[in-house]
Amino acid sequence: MSYSPKHNDKAKILSFIFLFGAIVVWMIGAYIGRFYWVVQLAAILMMVVGTQLLGRFVLIDYKYVVQDNNYNGYDFLIYKIQGKKVTKVCYVSLSKVIAIFRLTDLPDYQKKYGRTSNRFNYCVNIGVKETFVLIFRDGKDLIEVRFEPDRKFADDLVKIAALPSENE
Repeated sequence: MSYSPKHNDKAKILSFIFLFGAIVVWMIGAYIGRFYWVVQLAAILMMVVGTQLLGRFVLIDYKYVVQDNNYNGYDFLIYKIQGKKVTKVCYVSLSKVIAIFRLTDLPDYQKKYGRTSNRFNYCVNIGVKETFVLIFRDGKDLIEVRFEPDRKFADDLVKIAALPSENE
């Protein structure tokens, strides 16, 4: 079972605005007298933000996979896709999972499960409302993985992991 989230245009538009704005601000800085370097510094900062948005949200895809591990259950894997390069960035045995829930359904989840020591965000869109959180224990550490599957994939993942639903 696998799912690849679809991109929305918010990151593309924001990265274009920052990159184009950086060029415009840089050119304006060339006509300013004494403190041109302040304007050009702002242009460099805009260029950095635009490049970060482009590299993090526009040029990267993720694929979420649930597969049988041939031993004692299932594993949840996340692959990062950059052009033709595919890299496994997350591997979690579903037997270690404590909870899977939609972030908007349980916004104060750290009161219920405790403070997580690490948080990994594998969402391809900025400010997505359907962000799901997977919490698992790795030794003594509580780890949080954020991802954005569709509702069917998330429901199937909860069923395979044999977890009680947070809505019950």
